[in-house]
Amino acid sequence: MGLGGRTWLLEGDTLIRAHLHLDPDTLTDEEWVAQVHMALWIEHRYFQNLSKLFGG
Repeated sequence: MGLGGRTWLLEGDTLIRAHLHLDPDTLTDEEWVAQVHMALWIEHRYFQNLSKLFGG
């Protein structure tokens, strides 16, 4: 697909947009890293709670 090794950057941007409703292009590098960590935490909690609903 021509992305090389940059999929991690696109995945981080997607997490920020989907979970935090922020434009990752407006963030500094330090803010971007912090927001990716927050978005990953939210996603982890979401799936943790979802698995509890299904008895996991």
